[in-house]
Amino acid sequence: MTVLDGQKKRVGLLEKLNNTQETGLHKHESKTADSLRINRFLSRCGLGARRDMDELIRAGRVTLNDEIVTDFSTLVHPKNDSVKVDGKPVESIPVDLVIAFNKPPGYLCSHMDVFHDKTVFNLLPVAYKKMNMAGRLDLLSRGLMIFTSDGDLIQTLSHPSNHLKKKYLLQVENCPDESVLRDKFLRGVEEGGELLRAREVEVSDPENGFVFVVLEEGKKRQLHRMFATVGSKVIDLQRVQMGNLKLENLNLKEGEFKEISKEDIF
Repeated sequence: MTVLDGQKKRVGLLEKLNNTQETGLHKHESKTADSLRINRFLSRCGLGARRDMDELIRAGRVTLNDEIVTDFSTLVHPKNDSVKVDGKPVESIPVDLVIAFNKPPGYLCSHMDVFHDKTVFNLLPVAYKKMNMAGRLDLLSRGLMIFTSDGDLIQTLSHPSNHLKKKYLLQVENCPDESVLRDKFLRGVEEGGELLRAREVEVSDPENGFVFVVLEEGKKRQLHRMFATVGSKVIDLQRVQMGNLKLENLNLKEGEFKEISKEDIF
């Protein structure tokens, strides 16, 4: 694929994404939605599942324009109404909100895990805890992730058919020559019944084992598995780029995030 082909592909994905939203898939979930049921609105605020919001309403803890809500079918107009839980104002997350996040090692990419109390959502505002993530990373891996409440964007970023470029900087033990890695990884290696392939490989520091690898797919522990087939062990893995979005340009320390636009990615 040439550079021009890649640019056309990314522009096409962005146009497809925008067209999908304009056809009405999100007409009830946009920033300018006319109304939402009260439990759905509260869930969009990151307070929990809708059934949990019903319990808040049943307990008399929710007010709409300073009146206690008793009817579960009450509608909220997000632009005009004031909603409070236990006297504290709440706001919904816009469906087109997109954030870039620099994941530190030691945090699980999960909304909740009974066996692990440190998840990436511990590092984000409570209001963002219902957002979905594109580009999960292993517990000990670090680097760029994207969070959004836009389901179509998550699908576009995650589906392998869209060939979104994801670039990683790894440090590996027993690093082979670049020619060996390119020969094996660009053709693909068989592991666990799957063909694992890279799009680009560059050994940037042979002495210290630093390698850049570009993937267009994201199978479970793919890079660890690929390097294991050539007798190497990954000791550090950092995602440094997704699409056109580069971690080095975001000025984010580990654990920090910032709002971005879809155009930043594509």
